[in-house]
Amino acid sequence: MRNLNKSSTSGWDVYGGLYLLVAICQGLTLLIFNSNACNNDVLNGLNTKGIGSLLFEDRCRMATGSKIVISATSFWVAAGLISIVTHFVEKKEIVDNGGVIEGGSDLTEPLTAAV
Repeated sequence: MRNLNKSSTSGWDVYGGLYLLVAICQGLTLLIFNSNACNNDVLNGLNTKGIGSLLFEDRCRMATGSKIVISATSFWVAAGLISIVTHFVEKKEIVDNGGVIEGGSDLTEPLTAAV
């Protein structure tokens, strides 16, 4: 059995929070569909002769990329929640076992290789 102190927890709660932050930022990219860029023909107004003859539709529509962003956002949320839950379950197990994890290594000294 090996003893664990407070600082030796896995840190998945931090990763979980970062995953949720990524999910929020990636989800915010979908706000373009509600903006003036999609609803008022703003992109065609920005088109100059130097760019060429790019024409955009009057309204934006959800294509494959938007659907993939929605899917990825949901996976980021799932990863964040699972990471946070895993951290708290692991922390509870450590507290319930008095700071000792069962099934851990019995080594008290580092391994050294004899050459």
